[in-house]
Amino acid sequence: MMVKKHCINKFSIVCLAILLSGKISWGQSNPSSLSKLAPNLKSEINKEEANDKLGKLKNKKEISKSIELQSKSYFLNPDYMFPDKRDPFVPLLMNAQMLGGRDGNGTNLKNKKGKETQKGAFKRFGNELKKLKSIPYEFFKTIKSLDPGLYVKLEKYGKLFREKSYLRKLGKGKYFGTVNRYRDLINLANKMAKKSPKTPLQTPIKKLKLVGIIWGEDNKMALVETTNSKGHSVKMGRLIGESFGVIQSIESDKIIIVKKLRNYDGKVSSEIDEIRLKQNS
Repeated sequence: MMVKKHCINKFSIVCLAILLSGKISWGQSNPSSLSKLAPNLKSEINKEEANDKLGKLKNKKEISKSIELQSKSYFLNPDYMFPDKRDPFVPLLMNAQMLGGRDGNGTNLKNKKGKETQKGAFKRFGNELKKLKSIPYEFFKTIKSLDPGLYVKLEKYGKLFREKSYLRKLGKGKYFGTVNRYRDLINLANKMAKKSPKTPLQTPIKKLKLVGIIWGEDNKMALVETTNSKGHSVKMGRLIGESFGVIQSIESDKIIIVKKLRNYDGKVSSEIDEIRLKQNS
């Protein structure tokens, strides 16, 4: 019996010593206990900052502010005041990495403009590609002999914009610089096409009239009239209309015209038009 009493007294002395030292706070905290715990809390926060290398983060002010808010609520945290009732696997203080880039209130840490920082974030392959016009394909084929240097450059840029892997690696300035240089080359090719010699039939299709079909033994021919009422006999493969269209076929009541365009990615697209035979009224 005496041994048990001695143990109880010893345990009481230890508990009293812990309470006086300010290591544990029961119930509501008072200012004196807060002042004693402040140095210990500050050292814990400093350790957290050193371990997590918060100095490397851009938003130091927001993070330090978050830690301050956590430290103020640290003393009033029921989990801290009643350790026997808290979940031992949940840390009392969470650093920025644990919070996943969020502060103590769960808010994202943002830059001054209020947007999350994203390095190199800009939109590629958008509206800037609309400035890259198509080149009439029939004329594009002649560029190889007219200006071999221009032809090689157009083919090189066409491959870049078709595959896109190289363009994805470029920064904003280099990317838009590449787009602008390619646009200048395309514009140069279209100026050459506009100034190239043309036949009377290379005019808007709306201004042409199909007035007759000639059925020959070997092939078919069509009679097309221009605005000056002058007739022209044409065969398949003849250039006609704007943008270097080509007569693909001649039928009993119409001619089919295909206009091919070389796009910015080097691919060729086709547009089909027709001129119907004018019916006698």
